[in-house]
Amino acid sequence: MDNTPPPSFSHRAHPTRRIKTTFRLFAAGLLFCLFAFASLFAYNGYLSAIEIARIQNNTSAKLLAENVQTLFRLSDSVLRHLAPQALSPDGKKLVALDRSDVGSLIQLFPEIAYVLLINADGNLVWSSQENVIPAINYADRPYFRDHQAGADFLIGTVLVGRLSGKKLIPITRALHDAQGHFLGVIFCGIETSHIDRLFDKVRLHADDNIGLWRNDGVLLAMLPKAPEPGTKHEKRLIAYEALDDYPLLVAVSQSKISILEPWLESLWKLVLATLVLASSFLMLLRFANRAIYREALAIARSKRESRRAQTLLKAASDGIHILDIDGNLLEASESFSRMLGYAPDELIGKNVAVWEADFSGDELRTLVASQFVQDGTRVFETRHRRKDGSVLDVEITGFPFELDGQALLFNSSRDITERKQAQWAVLEARDQAEAASRAKGEFLAHMSHEIRTPLNGVIGMTHLALSGNLPTRERSFLETIARSAQNLMGIINDILDFSKIESGQLIVEKVPFHLCEMVRAKIAAIKPLADAKGLVVRDIIPADLPATVIGDPLRIGQILLNYLTNAIKFTEQGQITVSLVLEEDRGQTFLLRLSVEDSGIGLTKMQQSKLFQSFQQADSSTTRKYGGTGLGLAISKKLAVLMGGDVGVESAPMKGSVFWALLPMQKADEQALGVGLPLVRSDGVPSLHANEMALLKGTRVLLVDDDATNQLVAAELLQMVGMRVEIAGDGSTALTKIRSNDYEIVLMDMFMPVIDGLTATRMIREEEAFAELPIVAMTANALQQDKEACLAAGMNDFITKPFNPGTLYAVIHKWVTGLADAAALEFGPMGTPNSETEHFPYAIEGLDIRAGLRRVAGIKALYLKMLRSFLDQQSGSIDRLRTSIATNDKDGAIREAHSLKGAAGMIESAEVHSLASAIESRLKSSHIATALLLTDTLEERLATLLDGIRKSLAEVE
Repeated sequence: MDNTPPPSFSHRAHPTRRIKTTFRLFAAGLLFCLFAFASLFAYNGYLSAIEIARIQNNTSAKLLAENVQTLFRLSDSVLRHLAPQALSPDGKKLVALDRSDVGSLIQLFPEIAYVLLINADGNLVWSSQENVIPAINYADRPYFRDHQAGADFLIGTVLVGRLSGKKLIPITRALHDAQGHFLGVIFCGIETSHIDRLFDKVRLHADDNIGLWRNDGVLLAMLPKAPEPGTKHEKRLIAYEALDDYPLLVAVSQSKISILEPWLESLWKLVLATLVLASSFLMLLRFANRAIYREALAIARSKRESRRAQTLLKAASDGIHILDIDGNLLEASESFSRMLGYAPDELIGKNVAVWEADFSGDELRTLVASQFVQDGTRVFETRHRRKDGSVLDVEITGFPFELDGQALLFNSSRDITERKQAQWAVLEARDQAEAASRAKGEFLAHMSHEIRTPLNGVIGMTHLALSGNLPTRERSFLETIARSAQNLMGIINDILDFSKIESGQLIVEKVPFHLCEMVRAKIAAIKPLADAKGLVVRDIIPADLPATVIGDPLRIGQILLNYLTNAIKFTEQGQITVSLVLEEDRGQTFLLRLSVEDSGIGLTKMQQSKLFQSFQQADSSTTRKYGGTGLGLAISKKLAVLMGGDVGVESAPMKGSVFWALLPMQKADEQALGVGLPLVRSDGVPSLHANEMALLKGTRVLLVDDDATNQLVAAELLQMVGMRVEIAGDGSTALTKIRSNDYEIVLMDMFMPVIDGLTATRMIREEEAFAELPIVAMTANALQQDKEACLAAGMNDFITKPFNPGTLYAVIHKWVTGLADAAALEFGPMGTPNSETEHFPYAIEGLDIRAGLRRVAGIKALYLKMLRSFLDQQSGSIDRLRTSIATNDKDGAIREAHSLKGAAGMIESAEVHSLASAIESRLKSSHIATALLLTDTLEERLATLLDGIRKSLAEVE
């Protein structure tokens, strides 16, 4: 056989030159990408640092502007209040003010240093500081001269008081008689130290500059103090905020040096890391280059062994073949020829495309070329085409080498047809198993829906019937029906939970909850069963156990409840003890041992071995005597394993049993939880305090369900607590009702005729007006995938049928009061939860408290602060409004009406807001008589509102 290779075999360019060039280009490109990425990362860091500083400055400026405006508004209100009292009854001269009245005002507003009365000649005629008025003339003060020139209200430049010696910002108003003659000035001074303290509270950084300027450029206050002339200036990032009602503006600035200091530090680290990475990469390339040279030399030395290699080719069982860089066959073993059905000399010189079945054209050329540039051996799978056209699966092991300066590729093809057939069989079996699992899941979901729907009617109607007055015999019948329905619901839930676990759909949550409360709630739930058998149930909870933990309270409670019901079932007398033990403290986490000990019949070793298995009980007699599905303990074990724990039992016949569970838990930071946000109850629903039910009265609910029984049950339960319910039988009707009514929440079934719940929800969310309308799924579909589908469609929450009334009320309460928004925003502590829960005013005439709570994300403490502020600021608003109208102070009257309108809107008093808005509009159009008539009505409504707020706040405090 003549195996002389084609001419190209010995006349190829030296491959090391091409490899070296490729390596250099690759290294240059990679280094360029590395430095480009580092530069982009650094630039983005710079932009981020500047943007964060800008946001901080803007926020601080807005906050300061609001506080400074409040301060000047209070001082202005004091001057407005005292100005009429400073005039004689005939309004032609100045008279002394009531010192006790002024003193009370100064005590109420300590920011005001003192009040002065200055006559038309500039002489001091009265002072809140002095009983004996010293002979001081203020005619030289700029503000006095400006008032003489006609100014009505002024905020002056900073001065040192001649009486107090303190630095003050003067706030003054001119006093005139009825004919407009200038009588003098009433003066109050705000100490600049109060402004400095206000600045210091919002100052985020030591080098922050905060200043207060008049609109004419006069500096009134600065922290730190203004720099001396000639001081070196530095670039700063500045935010300005103008006051709405006064010619002032607040400026907050940060030094760009301090802003960029963290960025510069990270920049140096980035530069250092980039240089280290680049150096390491260059060293690796150098080592790789040397390795290639060594490999080439080794191949050259192996030429003398070529004859022995030919012998090995003939004896090889795998299909060995050698290709050049173009994919042409240079050498092949006889086994390779037999594998493809060719004579040995037929293949030599042919291209790999002749027998390659999976790759062709450019794709095949790329595959061959990639084998030449690889480092080391490469293994991959493909298919070869035989001479007769049939194909076989092969696994190719190949590596490049060099011979006589020519780059070659050594490949070995192994027939893996049988292995592939086995793999396909496994995949087919897996697909069949998955299909069966999906079918089982779909069947369970369908059956769950079909069973839950009528069961919802049974449980709901029984609950409604038991809420009325019934004869003892009939009540006993209904209570038996209710217990049986709940037992059936428990069995359905067990089967569904088991299915979820088996299919991997059950998700373990991690939420904060009170561990001890959860345990005692479960004990309380089974206490009637224990009392009926004369059993005592107690708990042992050590003091060192964390009170608040993070875990899945629903699933932990489910394990405990399974243990407790088993203990009661198999114990005829004695007691049952629930114990919690901190088994192992791991810092922020710990291992909890939860155990339930009974004095029941006990278990043999054989019986214990059958526990915690699906559909298994200790023996068949147990099922006949005590009942049960045998799923409870199996579910408990699977739940514990899902949470990273384990379960077990310790028992002996007639000596009772101890069922235990080891569960990893996480400690919860009480401060981080945030006061005012609900912890999660053992059933996974936020706790609803009993007296908070009053807030649900009047809630406007749209119930969307096509089942008449479900409509009746849900509507009756909602109307029992005073909610206003309207019903829609399908998604299309629901859309029509939502567009024409103002609902606070929508309860939406998933599957309905015409338009289903998911489609209806998507259509609702497409309309901007209803983007924030709470929509809660209320469906008999209880699988996780159903919940995910509802949330993906735009629903806010999910309730499964049949539902517990308390669960339904709690979910509605969460969404109509804004508590869900507070949880999403992770607000911090906002008050004391006990006082809010026990004394919060759930009804005040003239207020929509639910809407008010939604405005503040359900934070009751913040809403109470708003009510206190409204009471303080608006108690005298009617008097101020009438005074402004009577004195022809149109602008002042408009400001007063506008202020009341905004404040009423913030606390959601629609009637007061509407009246104040109407008065403001009439004043702007100079319809004074109409404004006065509306003021009479407003006075009555506002008085009722303020009285209700005052009484409610007194109860809270």
